[in-house]
Amino acid sequence: MIFIEHFNESFVRINTDIATLKTIAGRFSFRVQGFQFMAKYKAGIWDGFIRPINTLNGLCPKGLVPKVIDYCKENDYEVKLDKMAFSRFKETINFDHKEYKLPFEPYDYQIAAVERALSKKRQVILSSTGSGKSIIQALLMFELLKVTQKKILMIVPNISLVTQLYQDFKDYTVHMDFNVEDNVHMIMGGKEKNANKKVYLSTWQSLDAIKDKSYFEQFEAVIADECHQYKATALSKIMENCINAFYRIGVSGTLEDTQTAETALIGHFGPIHRVSSSADLIERDILAKLEVNLLLLKYSEQIANKTKHFDYVAEMDYLVTLKERNEFITKLSYKLKGNTLILVQYIDKHGKVLEKLCNEYSQDKQVYFVYGGTEADDRNNVRKIAESHDNVIIIASYQVFSTGVNIKNLPNIIFGSPTKSKIRLLQSIGRGLRKHDKKDMCRVYDLADDLRGKRKKANYTLKHCLDRLQIYTNEGFVVNEKKINFKVAGDIC
Repeated sequence: MIFIEHFNESFVRINTDIATLKTIAGRFSFRVQGFQFMAKYKAGIWDGFIRPINTLNGLCPKGLVPKVIDYCKENDYEVKLDKMAFSRFKETINFDHKEYKLPFEPYDYQIAAVERALSKKRQVILSSTGSGKSIIQALLMFELLKVTQKKILMIVPNISLVTQLYQDFKDYTVHMDFNVEDNVHMIMGGKEKNANKKVYLSTWQSLDAIKDKSYFEQFEAVIADECHQYKATALSKIMENCINAFYRIGVSGTLEDTQTAETALIGHFGPIHRVSSSADLIERDILAKLEVNLLLLKYSEQIANKTKHFDYVAEMDYLVTLKERNEFITKLSYKLKGNTLILVQYIDKHGKVLEKLCNEYSQDKQVYFVYGGTEADDRNNVRKIAESHDNVIIIASYQVFSTGVNIKNLPNIIFGSPTKSKIRLLQSIGRGLRKHDKKDMCRVYDLADDLRGKRKKANYTLKHCLDRLQIYTNEGFVVNEKKINFKVAGDIC
């Protein structure tokens, strides 16, 4: 007999014999992608497995309960759930978005997302980047304020999104009897962690700095933006410490295709449900049309021989510091009409170099470099300038601009650094999919580097390009491929 009882809002306890518990725990254990390359595994102090179910005390993430029950039934285990402790999940919340007098009519998928989350109480909502997730979060906040006694915690990945979401809430409530300043407390670097307000809006980094676990007991609901990041240890700890948070809703545009990510998310937030995709919203004319231009830079045999023994790090260093490649990016950004976002991975050896080149190339465009060290107010100013001008080049780190920053007047995106991350790729593209009066299409320029020469074996970044092509195909994006014989100083003609 297996009895699943309520422990707190983060965990349940599975009561059974140790042999059965170990069998169940084994079913939900998995090795992390790339574990064999990690230091702890190499040192022999970790076997590469993540074990969400603790066999010492029987604690299991509450979101995994439906999957645990399904597994038990499929394997003929007798399982009983403490139904009284879970009765709150059956409570009905009557939601009508019209009572909030929004300045616009939400889309059907946005309303469906809120209805789904409120009905299930715990849910991962997938809605494509650029689909308007902030209004989903705002409506959830309004509804949860009515049904909770304790506070609501809203978590975002960076300080830009704290100020951006706060301003969005102000924009949404212009016709409402709701004062954002009286109800929402912003928490980010250096700001007070407590206030006499019902909603706390914070970066996860600020929350991670709070070592007193009891701080998180004040929250009855958590709404987490960009929740795909919540497999990370720091973010998991935040969710585990919110032991009174009955309502748990995660929002994201896309997820990693790994068991690690899926199991962690379901454990923290519950089942995953998609309400929109980029392809669907482009077809419905809700998002701007998209054109992906794959520029395949074919290097000479001399360069192929020079780089053939490079590992991944050496190859990346070579490409991002290559003078001719950076000049190519600079000239491309000046040829394009309208604002252009150039995304880079490295700050000093790439972003700052491109900033200098762009400033030297011409005085016709405004050039800005945005990265982790850029103050929140400065990031906001760049965003405002881009919305009102058509001659702006923004060089930005993937870490800052691939997530959540909202610029509608952005018709061009250049991937200055190769990337292999599906989430980073799709979220970066999402920066340009929001519609604007001055653009009818977003054009993405994906630079790929073919360093093979006469060899058949693909170099590292070319392999990542092939992965990106597969992602584009799966997402239904149109891709135009163009091969360019790329000349570098020292090439023998």
